[in-house]
Amino acid sequence: MANFELPSKRVLRAFALTSTIGAEFAAAVYIGYLAGRYADSVWGTDPWLMLTGVLVGVAGGFFGVYYLVATFFKEDKGKKTEDDLSE
Repeated sequence: MANFELPSKRVLRAFALTSTIGAEFAAAVYIGYLAGRYADSVWGTDPWLMLTGVLVGVAGGFFGVYYLVATFFKEDKGKKTEDDLSE
C-alpha cells in the first residue's frame, strides 16, 4: 500500500482561503445581478438597475475579500506553525 503524506496545514489554509475568495466574490456579484434584474422587472428600467446591481455586487465582493484576507493574515501574524518550526 502506498504511503501518502498529508499536505501541511499551511497548504490547506491557503487552499481554503483561495476557494473562499472565489466563492465570496462570485456570490456577491450574482446577488447584485439578481437584485438588479428584479428591480428592473418591477420598475421597467432594463438594463440600468441590473448593471447597477452588478457594480454594487463587485464593490461588495472586493470589500468582502479585503476583510477576509485581512482577517486571515491577522490570525496568522505571530503564529509559528509546524512548518516554521521544522525549517
